[in-house]
Amino acid sequence: MFSRLLRSVATLLISATLAGPALAAPIGSSFFMAGGNFPYDFSPTGFMTFNASGDLSVEIAPGSSSSLLVTEQFFAGAGANGGDILAFQFTFTDFPGPGPFGFLIGGLDIGGTQFQLLGAQLSVDFGVSSLGETDVSSLVNAFYLDGANFLFEAPVGWADVFASTSPTAQVPTQIVTTFLAEIRTVPEPSSLALFAIAGLAFGCARIRGKR
Repeated sequence: MFSRLLRSVATLLISATLAGPALAAPIGSSFFMAGGNFPYDFSPTGFMTFNASGDLSVEIAPGSSSSLLVTEQFFAGAGANGGDILAFQFTFTDFPGPGPFGFLIGGLDIGGTQFQLLGAQLSVDFGVSSLGETDVSSLVNAFYLDGANFLFEAPVGWADVFASTSPTAQVPTQIVTTFLAEIRTVPEPSSLALFAIAGLAFGCARIRGKR
């Protein structure tokens, strides 16, 4: 159920009705979220704003019935592969069901229209135990459509994740999830053409100078 919801949102709701004016990327950019068992199933009903560096204030994800608090940070060139890090922290105000979960982050202005996902990591703090940073790159569908979009779908449920981190006698006291996406923007074809023209002009200037 949650998978169909997320995929439906990813393909249908990223539209002109949600698209806002382009802002400086990524700080100050508007973006939206959808959730599947995160902690409930919900579709986006509005935007959040990507925080400035050092600003750890939280926003309620529109459409989540106040069940999901979100904060975000940007780290230029801080990735293991030399890319930029988009960091999101999600705090639940209620507990989800035990089954599979996922989320969609959509419409984020990254200062271009094309990008590469160089890596993605997920960690979870259950209060009594935690899942350390785990490579989830293969589980993230990253694409550009009215902004950068990141669709994550877990192959297992919350109960499975918690059981892998804690004795079954314990119960979680919180669920705080951190998602890190390392990206690199890719020059658009027009930009590449400009670079080529500039390089050609520079080469011609050097040839003339040698005559």
